[in-house]
Amino acid sequence: MNKLAAFRKEKLLSQERLASYVGLSRTYISEIENNKKQPSVKLAIKIAKVLGTNVESIF
Repeated sequence: MNKLAAFRKEKLLSQERLASYVGLSRTYISEIENNKKQPSVKLAIKIAKVLGTNVESIF
């Protein structure tokens, strides 16, 4: 499990819920978690903010 998935699960968020908070599809979150896609800096900041951490902690 990568850091993003670990932080997401720690916050009790599904991929679908996280995706809705940052304006993405669940599939895209899955692809980020499985290292198939890299988020833009702007998106990484959004995700980190939702998870209550900083970008460096999850990416």
